[in-house]
Amino acid sequence: MFERYEHTPGVVFLVDPPYLCTEITPYRMSWSLADYLDVLTVLCGHSFVYFTSNKSGIIELCAWIERHKSFGNPFAGAVKRTFGAHMNHNSSYTDIMLYKIAGAKPPTPAV
Repeated sequence: MFERYEHTPGVVFLVDPPYLCTEITPYRMSWSLADYLDVLTVLCGHSFVYFTSNKSGIIELCAWIERHKSFGNPFAGAVKRTFGAHMNHNSSYTDIMLYKIAGAKPPTPAV
């Protein structure tokens, strides 16, 4: 919808994504942090109404980004290792470790 109307004069975008840091199971879809941030691109330079809640950290996150404009990605060049973990037979998650030695060239990934 955005691409269809982004250049139409007088359009106001109504933006009501799942709220960041809240349960999204009722939506029956996957919704990542990148999806939350991609939705924000609709706001830049356009008229909008954006819905969120006090449980969402999106306003705080955007304020932090504004204060740290040149921060960049601290994980750029880091090596990522993952480990599948299980809490019980019905519940699992992935532990992630990222590491980087300052000033060192990242190792070549194993093939």
